[in-house]
Amino acid sequence: MKFNGLNLCACAACSFIFTGCASIVSDSSYAVNIRSTPSEASFTVKDNSGIVIHRGTTPERVELDAGDGFFTGARYSVEFQKSNYAPEILDVRPDVDPWYFGNLFFGGIIGLALVDPVTGAMWELPEDVHVNLSESVPELPEEQYIASDSAFEPDPDTVSDIEMDEEILAKDLPMNVDEDIPVNPQNRSRNIFVAIIANENYRFVGSVDFAGNDGRIFYEYCRKTLGIPEAQIRLSTDATLGEMMETVSWLEKRGKLKNSELVLYYSGHGLPDEKSGTAYLLPTDVSPSNLSYVRSLNSFYEQLSSSRAKLVTVFLDACFSGMRRDDVPIVAAKGVRRAIPSGDISKLPPNIVVFAAASGDQTAHFAREQKHGLFTYKLLEKIKETRGKVSFEELGRHLNESVLEYSLKIGDFEQTPMTLAHEAFPHWGQPLYSDRRE
Repeated sequence: MKFNGLNLCACAACSFIFTGCASIVSDSSYAVNIRSTPSEASFTVKDNSGIVIHRGTTPERVELDAGDGFFTGARYSVEFQKSNYAPEILDVRPDVDPWYFGNLFFGGIIGLALVDPVTGAMWELPEDVHVNLSESVPELPEEQYIASDSAFEPDPDTVSDIEMDEEILAKDLPMNVDEDIPVNPQNRSRNIFVAIIANENYRFVGSVDFAGNDGRIFYEYCRKTLGIPEAQIRLSTDATLGEMMETVSWLEKRGKLKNSELVLYYSGHGLPDEKSGTAYLLPTDVSPSNLSYVRSLNSFYEQLSSSRAKLVTVFLDACFSGMRRDDVPIVAAKGVRRAIPSGDISKLPPNIVVFAAASGDQTAHFAREQKHGLFTYKLLEKIKETRGKVSFEELGRHLNESVLEYSLKIGDFEQTPMTLAHEAFPHWGQPLYSDRRE
């Protein structure tokens, strides 16, 4: 009996040692209360890939997984909508469960480095997600704009001038690209896949204004206007180094499909190596002083273009001058400022085209009123205006001309986008959206 008792104790001890502390005390999924003021708002929960995982009406409890892979916490966005109220989007981010550090005393190295990271128990989600909705301003009936004093009559000689001024003003008013997004039928026969990386909030450097909104709205245009199924679009916001690598690898694998088309969109910090000038896309968890851990922009080009994809399109709302969108140096002490290392364009494979937000040592600025990067705003503007039926050639010309015009007339700075492609690039006449069956 003594021997059996010792065995029992040993088994219990082993099971405890080989189990993570957080896995014992905490859960790998959480019931999250989704609430709004006022209540009875419809909401949609999307995962980090932009896939809808739940729809409901507030208040409601939703079961969400805390983990999203090895050492990766799950991230969600919750979109709220209610009649007569402005829509809102909240990001749900995980925090490290305090019990995870209990492995230092109980679970040991196995719990710390393996069990809890695999099960997702190292992460915890908030118990409550709440939003205060703001009433939208109702549109007044047309008759309420008419003056009640019938004796008032404008001078006939000035009527034509007033009408002409109103026409000019209407042309100058910026388009709202976030609302009334055109919807086209889906073309499921077209093997087009999109990876969107929108990095706004960084751990070691300042944020990139409106990058998150850039990514979310570009996602909506891909889904609605370009007719791409949700399962073929992946959205990653505030992506870490591991998340960026995984997102690009996901896209590359889809390039193995017949007649596949790949789209990589990035909004966030770009940074050159101070010595070599090599361009990098900066993950949110990497310091600019540790670029040796980050893959270069050229390596991403090579990875995607070497797949069997017939077409690779890259949109970069980033600059490589070492400056933020508000002209503050990313590395304040050094103020790195270099031209983008575009290199020999003829070395780009014929199947890839790159639309970059700025040239040389220019900064990629934002359009504050539109709450977008200037490059992304003008990109979405053209897609909306043409309902996606804009060719690569026309899009490149529009971005070059409209961004430069806006920067000089409105912003008092100079920003000229670049379109990079091999001289033998064969797809200049192809539209972004096509309902033609492959």
